[in-house]
Amino acid sequence: MEPRLQYKIFSIIKLLKDRKRIITYPSELEREPQNDIEWLEIALKTCMSTNFHGLVLGPKVTYERKSSETYIVRSDDVLESGLWSSRNRTEVVSQNTTDYKKHLAPIMKHAKSLSIIDPYLSTEQRYIDTVKICLDLLGNNNVRVHIHCGVREGNGVSSQIASTILLDDWVRYFSTRVPPYTSHRIKVFVWKQIRSSQRFHDRAIITDQCGIGVEGGLDCYTPNNRLTSTTFSLLDEVVRQTRLRQVDPANRVFQLLNSREIV
Repeated sequence: MEPRLQYKIFSIIKLLKDRKRIITYPSELEREPQNDIEWLEIALKTCMSTNFHGLVLGPKVTYERKSSETYIVRSDDVLESGLWSSRNRTEVVSQNTTDYKKHLAPIMKHAKSLSIIDPYLSTEQRYIDTVKICLDLLGNNNVRVHIHCGVREGNGVSSQIASTILLDDWVRYFSTRVPPYTSHRIKVFVWKQIRSSQRFHDRAIITDQCGIGVEGGLDCYTPNNRLTSTTFSLLDEVVRQTRLRQVDPANRVFQLLNSREIV
């Protein structure tokens, strides 16, 4: 492999590793593969059940690709291939349980921390369904889950009192949840925008591996109730970190009205 290309590929692999996007699994093989061809045979079998986006062949692997195996590309060509250039960073997602589960499942599978951010989040069913989908799809135990929501003054109720009412609603929901989410650490934060400062407006679902911006909000409906969609966008790493810093109480970007450990 040409040195410059090799450097690019290994830089990408290192970046993925640093961002915790490379997951290792214990081997279930009776015998470890002894050469590249045996590894390729296992990869091809696995691809049939896992549906890989692409399979990259090393420079020394000799393999005649079948016409149907469009997902196979040589390492020398991978960065110039259609497989690489066609990777989507945004996806239009129907706001219903079926589409949310489909797109959130791979994001939640290996997450060790989860932040759900939406100023309108409440225990209304359309939001609870989204929170429930995220929690049910978590593949690890003891995940740190932070739910970030907001309140607005109105009807003669101060924002401080409204935040207490909202927290009580969350406690009531999780305390009656069957089965309970006792395998995770859940905390709810209630925020308020500081006057003439950063708006508490952006919605996102963020894990320790990636961040997804949710353009149209985290509402979830039954398909027969409301036909509407939103956009899921993969956040750049600097943006993911910025979103998390904004909801860190130590940074005081927004006014923290209240918070409570739920589970």
